[in-house]
Amino acid sequence: MSKKWVLTLGLIASSLLPACTNHIKPEDDFLKTQMVFISSRSGDKDVYRSDMWGKNVHALTNDPADDSAPSILPDGQIVFSSNRTGTWQLYKMDWDGTHVQALTSDLNINSFAPYPAPGGRIVFVSDRPIQRLRHTYYDANSNLVYKAYTHLYSILPDGTDLQQITGIHINDRETFNDHPVVSEEGHIYFTSSRSSKWEVWKVLPDGSHPEQLTHLYHNVLEVAILPPHMPDGNKMTSEQTTIARLGMTNWLPQTKIVYTIKSAENVYDIYRQNIDGSEPKRLTSQQFSRNRNPVVLPAGEILFTSDRNGNTDIWSMKPDGVEPRVVIDHPACDSTTGGDCYNLIATPPNIR
Repeated sequence: MSKKWVLTLGLIASSLLPACTNHIKPEDDFLKTQMVFISSRSGDKDVYRSDMWGKNVHALTNDPADDSAPSILPDGQIVFSSNRTGTWQLYKMDWDGTHVQALTSDLNINSFAPYPAPGGRIVFVSDRPIQRLRHTYYDANSNLVYKAYTHLYSILPDGTDLQQITGIHINDRETFNDHPVVSEEGHIYFTSSRSSKWEVWKVLPDGSHPEQLTHLYHNVLEVAILPPHMPDGNKMTSEQTTIARLGMTNWLPQTKIVYTIKSAENVYDIYRQNIDGSEPKRLTSQQFSRNRNPVVLPAGEILFTSDRNGNTDIWSMKPDGVEPRVVIDHPACDSTTGGDCYNLIATPPNIR
């Protein structure tokens, strides 16, 4: 597996490491047994750490404001978003929660949903105005509402060198974009409203060559990616079976996208498909439950948030949806990103 693989639900060092070790590397073996997530068990949304069995839980942040969407940088530091200044901004900290540093601090501008990219840059979403373009609409009380379009940007790990990714070309400036994830090759996958509804799109690191990957009846809410080398459970995919049978060593299986759609009131399920649209598969099928915010781990397991047991908990399943198991089970709201705790606290700007 590539050493450039970046963990979205951050895999981090255990507390048994020496106190002097503030920075860790993704290739260390213990990374595969640790994760970070968001929990409301303290009354607001904070970043927590546990092992992959939901044991040895430790709080990494303890701010009265809300935190969201923790991810791991290549050097082992954790990047996340927080509204502790009144707007959502990006922060990073060491694996043990120390040395918190603001990466963005733009007045009246929100920056959220950070995701590390190969090479060290951080891709994120921001509603900073582009040539003063703003979306206007009337709310339920007939009040005129102004809302800035959201686009993808990237910065270096120290917060410098801001670069715009989407909204550069005139035909996609008046669109909303959200939930970026980055592949090992540097391709950026995200959800966008640039078609008639929310779909999954892909662009190169500079925003060029946009490609729509889904054409669905329902809106796509979040997206994750499965690299082509990850098998289904303990067996090969149909593509890998064909390759092995025919000896087609020059034909590689496709990257798969994993995404959430809302099919009915309070019913959210996770699906996957190849990037060419083939082999669509429903991974969750719990009636009257919310299964959201999938995150793909290096070993191929998919972490996601579900309320199928009555609480909002963190679950795990194989890439083909089999062997679901609860990982974090607590009376509070626990989430891979924090956005599932709808009725408790405010989340980053909702543009759906």
